[in-house]
Amino acid sequence: DPDPLVREFANAVSSGEVEEWDEVIPTDTTPVDSEPVAALEEAAARLVTETDLWFHLGDYRQCVRAQAAALMLDPTWAELNGINGWVYWSLGRNAEALGAYQRGVRMNRGDWQSRFDLGQHYFLTGRFDAAATEFERARKLGCPAPFSYRHAHALEKAGHLAESLAVWREL
Repeated sequence: DPDPLVREFANAVSSGEVEEWDEVIPTDTTPVDSEPVAALEEAAARLVTETDLWFHLGDYRQCVRAQAAALMLDPTWAELNGINGWVYWSLGRNAEALGAYQRGVRMNRGDWQSRFDLGQHYFLTGRFDAAATEFERARKLGCPAPFSYRHAHALEKAGHLAESLAVWREL
């Protein structure tokens, strides 16, 4: 089977390592809540578990596909938008990465992490002025001090030394 997860399970069954589905599906799992929003969130969470498996198997393209499906179900999942952008960036697909980070910001306007993730993308792609702007916005939204130093670094890289020094003094 070309699907690595199916192949892995099939091999485990054929070798006797796993005999029944009950050994794969934990007995303490609960059925999905009947409320539609909860059902969508549960489905998205299960897809995120799948993305992690694909990631660790090294199949980043399948990881991105599963992330896209999860984000279709729950587009407000801030952390997943950031991870989706990072995987795209890792694949050298900067346009898609930028789109993922921008979607994260649009869907989570009050979330410092989404702004920080977008700023980090700008920083890593050499867009230091844009990075400084996003890091500043992240700080205004409550970005913790250990992450806030990126604002000063971006200002420095953009050539705004006096502003960078002022941020360092604030921290």
